Parts: sequence; structure tokens; C-alpha cells
Amino acid sequence: MKKYMLILLFIGWGSSSLAQSVFGYVKEKITGETIPGAVVVDNGHYVMSNNYGYYSIETSSDTIVISAYGYSIAKKAVSEASDGRLDFYLEPLHREINEVTVKSKSLFQTELNMPRMSRHFVSATDIKSNVALFGEADALKTLQNLPGVSSAADGNVNLSVRGSSHDQNMILIDEATVYNPSHALGLFSGFNPDAISNVDFYKSGYSPKYGGKLAAVVDIRMKEGNNQNFHVEGGIGNVVSRLMVESPIKKSVGSLMIAGRYGNGELVNTIADIIDLGGGNKNDVVKFYDLCAKTNWNISASDRLYASAYVSHDKFKCTVLLQDNNQEWGNCTATLRWNHIYSDRLFANYTATASRYEYIQQQEKDVRDFKWEAGQSEVTLKADYDHFYGDWHFSYGANVEYHYYNPGDVEPLNDKSIMLPHHLRKKSMLLGSIYANNEMSFGTRFNASLGVRLSSAYNSKIYNTIEPRVSASYSLGSNTALKASYVRTAQFDHMLTNSALSMPTDTWMPISKIVSPQTANTFSAGLHSTVADDAVELFCEAYYKRMHNTIDYRDNANLYMNEDVDLEVRRGEGRAYGVETMAKYENVHFNFQLSYTFSVSERRSDEINKGQWYYAVYDQRHNLTANTTFHVARNDFSLVFKYHTGGRATVPYTTFSYAGAAMMQYTERNGYVMPDFHRLDFSWCHHFKTHGRYQSSLTFSMYNCYGRKNAYSVFVKGDEYSMSVPQGYMMYLYKWMPSLTYNFKF
Repeated sequence: MKKYMLILLFIGWGSSSLAQSVFGYVKEKITGETIPGAVVVDNGHYVMSNNYGYYSIETSSDTIVISAYGYSIAKKAVSEASDGRLDFYLEPLHREINEVTVKSKSLFQTELNMPRMSRHFVSATDIKSNVALFGEADALKTLQNLPGVSSAADGNVNLSVRGSSHDQNMILIDEATVYNPSHALGLFSGFNPDAISNVDFYKSGYSPKYGGKLAAVVDIRMKEGNNQNFHVEGGIGNVVSRLMVESPIKKSVGSLMIAGRYGNGELVNTIADIIDLGGGNKNDVVKFYDLCAKTNWNISASDRLYASAYVSHDKFKCTVLLQDNNQEWGNCTATLRWNHIYSDRLFANYTATASRYEYIQQQEKDVRDFKWEAGQSEVTLKADYDHFYGDWHFSYGANVEYHYYNPGDVEPLNDKSIMLPHHLRKKSMLLGSIYANNEMSFGTRFNASLGVRLSSAYNSKIYNTIEPRVSASYSLGSNTALKASYVRTAQFDHMLTNSALSMPTDTWMPISKIVSPQTANTFSAGLHSTVADDAVELFCEAYYKRMHNTIDYRDNANLYMNEDVDLEVRRGEGRAYGVETMAKYENVHFNFQLSYTFSVSERRSDEINKGQWYYAVYDQRHNLTANTTFHVARNDFSLVFKYHTGGRATVPYTTFSYAGAAMMQYTERNGYVMPDFHRLDFSWCHHFKTHGRYQSSLTFSMYNCYGRKNAYSVFVKGDEYSMSVPQGYMMYLYKWMPSLTYNFKF
């Protein structure tokens, strides 16, 4: 462990410069919020502000230029710096200002030069311009338009990234873990779009500061709150309504942001109407809410405190789907963060987070009437440091986590219930990690990132993992670069589910003496380029992922209220590979993005499918997405077309007689291919004339324009009188779904 750290420390300090050091924050001029990922340009050298908007660069020039996605370019003379401190305040771009091409050139050039790959930065504007179900902008569904990303079913927010399952993704909101990021069984994500500042999405090639999951990282940042002016933003829809309020506590010093969202009573009627399995029940309830709040305070020029919280809750009773089951689930997170500038070259972030997820199921109108409660929680303490030296950026840190798991407690609901109280054994896990990473420049063409993460986890047995992370880029010219990366990741807890869909009753379990950590080795390589004066971004990436200690379940596994559920798990291996392509064009009045992915995802276990390789449930061979947005006067029009081949399932295909009873014969594991999926969505947003500070718009959207009946799930039921005549059924959620939303802000 010391050897790795000393090597990276030596490399990080191996380059020195006599140039002047300039540092500071990049902020938005109107709100005072910090801007992560801003590009700092100096004589052809590029540095990006970190996740907290801080930058540091050594320069020998007289002027520094800074740009960021969605903002105008800013220039300042180095002579304006006070003891090296030079803060920038960027103005948001307006549609009528023709600066998109200039802005894109700086950002494209930076992405080409940076060694990172397989990363997508998604702004709040990107999220709100995407067509979504019920007209509600959705961060996770926006990510589904990117190459290499697919969903488990139509309308579901789960993300399968490069052949991995959705539980292998790390989803963070202000650095705190969110276990179930969905509302209404996955129809909506759990995040209010008005409260989101941006989303950093990594499919691979990410820094060793991220760890604990096998696949992608979804790093969601809340708005900090406007520290200049009072601001209100919201929307009223036929299904979902939302409101966000932000205000300075003390101008330019501290601010507060509070946001809430509510799925109203019409949601249950809508779901009951669109499911083609019969009508709803007057006692059905489908509703949800989420709340988030954030405050920050500048203690001094070098110190800043942040505190944020997020709460979500769902009630779901839909007779068509769940018979007489009532389900409730919810997330709760809290984050306390302290940023400190030690010097012009050293920036520190200290964070404490807490996360909790709870779920409840009630069985009613049954002799077993009972209530089942389960959940898990975690507490994390961490320290992260950014050390800037010349053109090199050395980052390092450590964290410790405590995880607690409640697999389930069962209590009878009344005296007539045949169920007895039952409490499964509680579990816990202690996890500690340290990491170091160095981003290096060797001349103007070659850039590299070299890092490692060392982790140790304990739950009745200690497991240690070493996770090297390497990525590099080589410039072939001013507009083209070759990139490659290798990432090793490890996951120490696993979700137990028998469905590709996210269900609130899915449970989590930590490593044990029987179940080892999952590990993955991912190799990626690609060509990135810009053409047409940098107005068009092109890339093609290929990847190969090999996974070890993956989990699946024996046939007829019992995952529900099982004290020895470890014995139901079967360890195995997995492999996934594919090619991703994307073309993206941006202009003042017209944006277009086309992406295509070819991918294969397979699993193998000695005790499943006779030891032969079988396809994963989320194996979708071809995936195509085309989306465009164009602006005419005060109108925005958006079209999104999606197509992918069907996923996989295990279903009965015939029957046989055994001991006088008809039994079903199933396909091989995941041997059935679901029907192909395709859908066209449309939205039209009309912006009304501005009256003073008051701005408003009306958005009409049509989800699934031509009424395609895409499969949500397939299942087989026996004939009412004879099990020897099985009947196949396909459930779809909707044919078409119009919505209307009134948005406002002032």
C-alpha cells in the first residue's frame, strides 16, 4: 500500500514550474453558485475546476480565459489576482447570444486533451429539454439516451450500463448514497429537476475517489441556493407538481434552497387506465413526494460550509399489479461538508454523510395478514485533497463507512392472522478505503491519469481489494484524440432480486464468509473527434468487461424472509463487450444527437444452466437513440426516438405430467427474447412573454406518439380449469400518454 502511494506522490511532485500560481473559485454571476467542470485555459494548457468549483493553475501569460457549459466566456488579467487569488463570475448564455460555437470549442478541446473517457456531463438544461413520461423532466431517463445505457423496461428509470445490472451502479446525491432512486415502481426518478445543478455520469475510466460499486457512477449535485436574489421556480402538471425556493441568507455569504415535489391523486387513475389488464380499484393509492434542502455559508475566504438533506417517500397500492399488497418505501440522506483552501496549490474537502432506505409491505384481506419492514443504512466519513503542481493534478483521500442491514421483521396485522412474529438476523459491515490519483501532462499531445484505490471490508471475514485505475489520451491533431482506460472495481454489498425491474421489496446483503466481493476489470478504447469547426462532436468507444464472483440464484430460490439467504446465492462470472458510437451537433437554434450501441452481456455459474454461458436479463444487442431539439421564436420543439432489441427472460414453454399434476417446463436460463422495443416522444414548450422577473411556459408532451405496445413484463398463467394449457401474457403500461405542465419562475 505504501509503495503505491509513494510512487504516485513522487510522480505528482516530479514537475515544477517557476510560473505564477493563480487559484480561486469559478461561480455563476447571477446566483453565486460554484461551477464544477469549468475550463481554465492558459497558452494552450487546460485545467478544469474540481467538483466544488475550485481551480489552480500555474501561468506565465498575462490573461486567463475560463468557459463552462451553458455560460459565456470570461477573461481576466493575471495582474487582477490578489495574492494569487482570482475568482471568476460567469454569466449564463441566452438563446439570442450566438456564443454556442465558441463555448463548444473550448469544452470540446478540453475533453479531447483530458485523459478521462466514458464520461458525460449533464446540465440542468439538458435534463429539462428531454421528453419524459407525464411531462416530468427526469435526470435518470436523460441518461438512458446516452450510448451504452439501457433500461430494464419501458418507462423504468433503472440503468443498465455496459452489461451490468442496476444495483451495480453508484447513485449519489450530494455525495450520499441513494439505494432506490425511483418513484411509483420506477415510472419516475426520485430527484426534483428544479433542484438539480448537474449530473456527472461515468460509465468507466473514473477516478479512484469513487468506489464500492462495480459499474457506473451517477454523481448528482443539488443547487447550492441563490446567494444574490430571492428566486422561485416550479411547475403544475396533471400528474406531478413541484416547487423550488432559493434565497440568500446573507448576500454573497450564505444561501438556502428548498424544493419539493408531489405526485397527486390522479396518478393512480392514470396507471389503472393505461394498464391493459383490467380497471383499477377505488381503494388503490399511488402517490409520492420528495423534499430536498441545502444551505451553505462562506466562513472566510478559505472556508465554506455546506449542509444538505434529501427525503423521498412512496405509497403504492395498485390491485392490477400487486393484488392486495400495500407497499411503502423511502430514502433519507444528509450531507455535511467543509471546503478549505490550505494554499494556492492545496484544496481539501471533508464530508460526513448518512443514508437510510426503508421499505414496508402489508398483505391484507388474507389469512396471512402481516406487515413486513426492512431496510439498510450507512454512515460515511471521508477526506479528499486536490494538490495542484504545475500542469499536474494530484488527488488523494480516505474514507470509512459503516453499513447496517435489516433483512426483515414480520408482524401480524390482527389476531386472525396465521403469521407469527419473525425477525431476521441483522447484519453490518465496516469498510475503509484510501486512494491516490495523478493527472499528468507530457508535452501537448499525451495526457495520462494513474491511480489506485485500496479497500478493506469486514463482516465476519476480512476482504482486501486493490483497484488500479489507468487512463490516457493521445492527440492526433487539434481535433482528434485516441483514448484508452483500464479500471478495476469491487462491490461489497449485493441486491437480492428475481426481477430486472426495481422493486421496493428488493433486499441488500453484505459480503460474508460465503459471498465474496464482486470484482470487475474493464478495458476501454476509443476515438474522439470534432468536425465542422468543432460544432459536431463524434466518438466511438469499444469496451470489454470481465466480472468475477457475480451472484445469481439457484432454480426456485427463496429470497423472501430467508434467514440463510446466502445459501440461495450462486457465485459465477460474467463478461460484457460492445461498441458505442455517438454524433452530437449543437447550434443556437438546433441540437441533434444520434447514438448507437452494439453490446453483449453474459453470465456463467457451475450450478446454473448446466455450467454453460447464458445471457443476462439486460442483454440488449442493439440500441439506437436519436433526439433533436429546435427553437423557433418563443417555442422549443423536441423529438426523441428510441429502439432496442428485447431483453431476456426465463419463461415456461410447455407442460408435462408428474404424479398426476401438470408441471411447467421452462426455457434455459434467460432463454426467451422479449419483443423489440421502439417509441417516439414529442414535446412542445411555449415561452410566454416575460413580465418583469416573472417568466412562464406551457409544455405539452406526447409520450409514445404512435401507440406502440412495448412489453413491461411477460408471464405465463395456467388455464382456469387446466394447468396443461398455459396461457402467455404480455403486460404493457401505456400506448400513448399526453401531458400538460405549466412552468413558472421569478
